[in-house]
Amino acid sequence: MIWLVLCALLMRSAYAARDEFALERFEIEKLEVKRTITRGDCRFAYVKAPDGALYLLSVGDYIGKNDGLVVKIESDVVLVRELIRAKDRNEWIPRETRLEAKR
Repeated sequence: MIWLVLCALLMRSAYAARDEFALERFEIEKLEVKRTITRGDCRFAYVKAPDGALYLLSVGDYIGKNDGLVVKIESDVVLVRELIRAKDRNEWIPRETRLEAKR
């Protein structure tokens, strides 16, 4: 458990030194995966934001308001690793989120 907290804090400090991606303005639950595509060895996902704009995501992009890092894109699924602040403690808890394309 201590390792997870330490890892989360290190990840949090690394996030602080980067530019913000457009999809970090929205709650992750409000984002909608439209489809995934494959080009060679790379996978991408088209994601629709609440403002109606369509974005192309790849692994390594950030989305959502909880420092969500796109860690994997599979067929119709985007896997995101977020850091959630514990309400009663001053610690960050990693959380895996799956965004699935709706057919």
